[in-house]
Amino acid sequence: MDRVMSLPYLETDRQVWLIAARLSNRFMREGYTVSVPDATIAAAAIRHDVPLYTLDNVFNRIPELKLYDPAS
Repeated sequence: MDRVMSLPYLETDRQVWLIAARLSNRFMREGYTVSVPDATIAAAAIRHDVPLYTLDNVFNRIPELKLYDPAS
């Protein structure tokens, strides 16, 4: 539990939800689906300007999202 508690907490405020809605809408227009949790995770990372560590390729479709590169 200490490891989880040591991770930074990103607030999911109104701006995060607006970004998530725009991402979901854009994905739908492009013919893709994105889950609400994935859109929210991406939106929080964008809003708080932090890189996202993920192995899920869906996030590669979001150009404004910084992805964490463990090699750097």
